[in-house]
Amino acid sequence: MKNRYLIRSLKYFAQLLVFLAVLFAAMALTRTSRVAPGELFGEVFLTTRGAVLMAAVVLLAVFYPRFGFVRREVPIDWACERAKIVELFVLCGYELVEEVPGRAVFRASSPLRRWTSLGEDAIVLTPGGDGIVLDGIRKEVVKVEFRIRSYLNNR
Repeated sequence: MKNRYLIRSLKYFAQLLVFLAVLFAAMALTRTSRVAPGELFGEVFLTTRGAVLMAAVVLLAVFYPRFGFVRREVPIDWACERAKIVELFVLCGYELVEEVPGRAVFRASSPLRRWTSLGEDAIVLTPGGDGIVLDGIRKEVVKVEFRIRSYLNNR
């Protein structure tokens, strides 16, 4: 698990650096930067403001796996409601890619969504004592959990 944490943190760090590079390039192209393109490197890495920006990027990357991924429990029987649960995942843009006794893995059905989430798009479903446990990226797990709970409330 610790190794997975480090990998997720490094992926997010790379994603933040790419975002900053695109942002700085857009500012240079539109001439909205307060410094000339040649002075940007010095401004980002040699000033206090730049050091604070880089420290913020590092801190975000370090703590992202802790608050970006979640485990939620939903009171539904996997054995009886399997078809409906798979259908709800499909409605959320996921497909069942692996199923073994005691575990099912769903991945984003869109290659673009997989790419933008840096391959961390999997939601692992494990049947538990009172229901199922969903484990994955926070916003996607919450979306699926909401659909399943809505189904439970309206059946």
